[in-house]
Amino acid sequence: MTTIYDLAKKTGISKSTISRVVSGNGYVSETKRKIILDAMHEMNYIPNQVAKNLRKKRTNTIGFLTKEYFPLVGDFLNSFTKIAAKHGYSVNVYFNQTADKELKTLRLLTTHALDAVFILTRINSWDTISSYAKFGPISTWHRVNRPNIYSNFIDHYPIYYHVIDHLYKNGHKNIGHVLSSLRNANTRARIRAIDDFNTSHPDSNQDFRLFYHTQTGTGEDAAKKWLADELSNQAQLCPEENFKWTLPA
Repeated sequence: MTTIYDLAKKTGISKSTISRVVSGNGYVSETKRKIILDAMHEMNYIPNQVAKNLRKKRTNTIGFLTKEYFPLVGDFLNSFTKIAAKHGYSVNVYFNQTADKELKTLRLLTTHALDAVFILTRINSWDTISSYAKFGPISTWHRVNRPNIYSNFIDHYPIYYHVIDHLYKNGHKNIGHVLSSLRNANTRARIRAIDDFNTSHPDSNQDFRLFYHTQTGTGEDAAKKWLADELSNQAQLCPEENFKWTLPA
């Protein structure tokens, strides 16, 4: 494999000058630049970007972590990559379907293969995930109260309470709920809203509640269970997906 030393020997130009051409930093006369570029082409010289990144200890790459694909992922990722590009970053997407695979992706922070990580959906506990924050920034849209993880979230309690109240005022007293896993802080906030509403409105029935760890097949499964429920002929199902845009999970 051709090296800078080989280019220097062929062109008679110093390694430091060749290095400036390769990196794009620093002044080099047009005459020498052309000689060096011609030699690079002739000798099939390919800059070792990995080595350069290791020296700089950054790759300008963000890891985008999710467990699976669902419609919101595409919309979210579209905006995420555009904003990242404006700041000079590229985005690698990782679909981690097991805890071990998720940890393998997080370990890319330790080798500087990734500069930062954004977590859309997770598998491991926040205790485990936060242990990697010392190697690079970790961000999420989950509701996480940890000093080493940046969390940008909406308080779901008042919004969810308002949604239930809106349905109730429109005559729907039997309301069903399709929610994410109970381990999610946002889901627990919604449950508090439901329970508080039931306390203040004892004529409201909101016992139909389903919890899912995944998005795949959730809608079909919830619909079948709702239709099979004895209250299905009168319950107004309030699926989480209906307001997913304003209530990030």
